[in-house]
Amino acid sequence: MADKGSISEKPVTEIFREMVKAGKSGILRVQTDRHIRIVVFEDGRPVFGISNVPGDQLDVLLVRGRRLTPDQAKTVKQQITKEQEFGPKLVELGICDAATVESAMYDQVCRIVQNAMLTFDGEYSLDFSQRVNHDVTIDAPLDQWLLDTARNASPETARRVLGAPETRFVATGATVGEMSPLDGFLLSRITAPMTVDEIHTLSGLSEEQSIPTIYALLASGLIASEGGSGFADSGPLVEPAAQQSVEEIRDDLDRMLGSFVGVEYYDVLQIPRRSDSAEVKKAYYALAKRFHPDRYQHTNDQEIRDKLEAIFAHVSKAYDTLKDETARGLRSAHWSRRGDTGALRPAKANRSAHVVGGASPRIAFREYFRGIGSDLNTARGGDITTGQFRDRGSGGSSDDAAVADDGIARTRRESAEARRAELPRGHEEIRGTRPHGRHCPVARGCPPVALDRDVSLSVGNGAGDESAVVEGS
Repeated sequence: MADKGSISEKPVTEIFREMVKAGKSGILRVQTDRHIRIVVFEDGRPVFGISNVPGDQLDVLLVRGRRLTPDQAKTVKQQITKEQEFGPKLVELGICDAATVESAMYDQVCRIVQNAMLTFDGEYSLDFSQRVNHDVTIDAPLDQWLLDTARNASPETARRVLGAPETRFVATGATVGEMSPLDGFLLSRITAPMTVDEIHTLSGLSEEQSIPTIYALLASGLIASEGGSGFADSGPLVEPAAQQSVEEIRDDLDRMLGSFVGVEYYDVLQIPRRSDSAEVKKAYYALAKRFHPDRYQHTNDQEIRDKLEAIFAHVSKAYDTLKDETARGLRSAHWSRRGDTGALRPAKANRSAHVVGGASPRIAFREYFRGIGSDLNTARGGDITTGQFRDRGSGGSSDDAAVADDGIARTRRESAEARRAELPRGHEEIRGTRPHGRHCPVARGCPPVALDRDVSLSVGNGAGDESAVVEGS
């Protein structure tokens, strides 16, 4: 059985929604001129894609990502007959390792599927009888992708898909990973059942901004038609809830929340600490579907929803932290491997690791101040490098290094007087009444500058001329 039609009449995003809701398997072919993209569905989820569009090819993506040079790509292309052979050939020639190729192929399939969703003109055909073998299987975050792609529809297309003008829409309470400011603004306006025109009028935005965004909110499951009467009634894309009692659901959620106490983000996502970006993403989407806040709506239990939101927040935080390869590498640097299971333990703390050269703070302090400690030692009767000083009244020792005694003050006064004595006679000190900043020589304890005449400096401009002329009055 096949279904064909014009994409201008039925957007690809709506075909995706129908496949998800029906849980169908099949092959979607999207064609614009000579560009063809094919998306493979299994049980209502897009799992694979192929394309003849040059920008979707693996060699282009690897070169664009600077994982491959154009010359290397050209050399490999000359040795293969099919595009599917490009990745394995890279590994065979030792140009890329298997992990890099697998990650690139996963990203390639994601790109093909997303670009198919962004197609708003051309023809489509949907065949439910065909099946395709594939080496790569993606776990697509459809709610996020639908939100990102559906907002690119024209206002006319969006209005047609949104249904009759009198259809009212309500917020479902669902969430997605990332919303634009415009998405969040329009969603916040929908506080009661409202028609598209009511939402548009309340927003104060142009139709080009508001109508496609309302459609994107519907397609992603953030809003739904009241009573399910709309053309594309959209419940949240979450894993169907198993038949459990309220008490059983609460117990399961409590166990999950309890497992988060004192663990690393890897443990929250239930993955080894050597997991790559693709594994992090796959684990996140699996848990996000399982513990989505709307999964147990049928229970109408606020406690269950609160616990789901708490779990979802933990999972989202773990994903946001680990999805970035650089950030994940910095966190992993603090762990050392144990065995072959991927489990890690904290590396032994190095107390001096934060000091350049490996010296401890006390040693660094002593070495730095070794040259100036003698005067203070003499004045205080102790050792500045250890903080031990004699108490001249009792002859004992004191650790109260924060309070300066008379010996310190006397040493400072004598040093200042000696510096002033070096000034030429007849020069008076210039002391201003304005408070001094921390960069002022007086504030730093340097002697005030004394001048009895106005001076001006002029530096020679000739090459090698280092002479300076001082003119005074």
